[in-house]
This record gives sequence, structure tokens and C-alpha cells, in this order.
Amino acid sequence: MATIRKRENGWQAEVCCNRVRRAKTFARKDEAKRWAAKTMLELQSGEKAETRWTLAELCEEFENVEGPTRGNKRYEMIKLRWWGNSALGSLRAADITVDHLQDFLDARARQVQPSSARREFILLQSVFSWAVRRHYLKANPCHEVKKPADNPPRERTASAEEIEKLCVAAGWECGTVPTTAIQRSIAAFVLSCLTGMRGGEIIRIRESFINFDAGTITLPAAITKTRTRRVVAFGKEAGEILKAVMTLGLDPIFGLIDQQRDTLFRKARDRAGLGDEMEDGVLVRQGLHFHDGRATFCTWAASPGPDGEPHLDVLSLAKQIGHKNLRQLMTYFRPRPEDLAKRLA
Repeated sequence: MATIRKRENGWQAEVCCNRVRRAKTFARKDEAKRWAAKTMLELQSGEKAETRWTLAELCEEFENVEGPTRGNKRYEMIKLRWWGNSALGSLRAADITVDHLQDFLDARARQVQPSSARREFILLQSVFSWAVRRHYLKANPCHEVKKPADNPPRERTASAEEIEKLCVAAGWECGTVPTTAIQRSIAAFVLSCLTGMRGGEIIRIRESFINFDAGTITLPAAITKTRTRRVVAFGKEAGEILKAVMTLGLDPIFGLIDQQRDTLFRKARDRAGLGDEMEDGVLVRQGLHFHDGRATFCTWAASPGPDGEPHLDVLSLAKQIGHKNLRQLMTYFRPRPEDLAKRLA
């Protein structure tokens, strides 16, 4: 028998079965009901209810428990529900084999870009690993699956001329107050080019994070992709952008959400003629992505300054952009061959 009662500190679920009583209090009534149903099944069968969960149920529990602590919540929420509604969603998670996953992934890689299929599968692999750690499953079948090859690394950075074109397309002059949302999306991109911050970090900046005297922005662990606190340095030009944005009195200061930032950036980019350039159906120039701002900063920082030394040494650069693995920096270092030739002359 299961009973749900309202208490001063929340909702208490109480379960009694086979002379065993268990009780637990939750903030929400639906959480209490879910725990009571699961616990009743455990007591009746003598095994954890989670071992009988379908993949859809496992993905739902992962979203409820782990979702709030993970980065890129919107993407993961959409993809977890997509996995739950897929052909594998109705299968018992413990019965899913390497063959199930390999066949599904191979078919998926023919429907979407291989890199997209790979990213979706890596999320599912995280779900299975989490289930193993919590003893819901004995093994993770994802480890034996051959993933599709990732796309070749991007080679794109933004030149000063292209940044100017973006500003013109948005009707904004760098350093002035960006009054419209599209102007703030471009201001956020320019700030990424100047600091190496991710777009998701920039649009979550609050006034309290910024120390103009020290020239730093302290990013709390909750808003960084790696979930670790990071202090980002900024220079004069970036400081001017921050001050201009702050005059709007928004909180967070850019007043944008992730989807809005990406959509408006692409709108300004296409208006500026900086999208993909095709000739006879062949890509001859990659269009700018918002995330290329991060590579723009890294490439500049690793390039020689007036004294012939890099603007930032490799350890300082890694600390600035939040990478613990120095090999990851290679993804963002994108010098043009002609610039390297000049340095070798």
C-alpha cells in the first residue's frame, strides 16, 4: 500500500509491503508518487524497479535527476525525449544490445549529418553510464558501438572586415548601446571574439559577475559548460561593450536566450553575406558560426604580438577559455596558411 500526505516541509510518500515500511519526503507531489510506485515494485519483486525500465523511462529519469546540473539543457531535453520516442524507446533498457544500437546508429547517420548522429549517441552513452553507476544496469552496451566519424575540424575565424560587416548588418556600431535584440546578438559575438567565452556563458552574464577595476568576469560553475567556476580576463574594447550593454538595465545584461541569440546571429550573418558560399553545389567557403568567435580569439591569442611572442602563453590561454586538455586548443587554433607563410619568411 502507498500513501501520499501533505506535510509542512513537502509531500511524504509512505509504502508498506511484506511487513516492510519505507517513507520519504519530496518537494513536489509528482516526485513522491513516482518514488512510491517505484519502491512498491521493488518491495513486491525483491529487485530494483529501475532494472525493468524501458529506455524511454530511463531517459526520463536521467532528465529529471541529472538534467538540472548539466550544460546545454534545452538540447539534451529535446534529444532525451527523442530517444524515448525512438524505435528503441519501448525496449527494456537492460535488453538493449550492441547490435540494437549499432543498427540504429548506422541508420541514423544516413538520415542526418554523421556528426549530429554521433552527438546524439554520446548523450545516450552518458545515460547508460549513469545507469550503470547507479546499479540500474550491469553494463553499458554503448562502449562497443562504432560511432560515425566526426566532421573535419572547422577552419573558420572572423576577420576584422567581417566583424564590421556583421555590425553594419545589425545596424550597430561597436561600443555604442545595442538597443535591439539583433544588435545585442552581434555584440555578444564580438565579445566572444575578444574574450573566447562561449555564447551560452556570455548571455548569462550578470552585472555582479563583472569587475571593471580588475578587468575580469567571474563565471559561476552553474553557467559554464564544464561546470567549474572560471575567471575570464577582458581588455578595453570588451569593457566598452560590457558598459554599453549594461546601460540597458537588463538581467542578465544581454537579455537574450540561447535560441534567440543563434537565430538573430544567423539573420545578421546572412544579411551581411557571410553564410556558406557554394559554387556548382560545392562548398567553397564556410559560413560564420557564432562559436567561431571562440576560435577567432584563440587564433589571435596564440599568434605573435609586436614583440614576436604570442599574446597569451598556452597555459594562460587554456585557463582563459576553460580547457583542461591542451589538445582541445588545437580545435580552436585556425591560422590562415598565408599568415604562417609570412612568419616563416
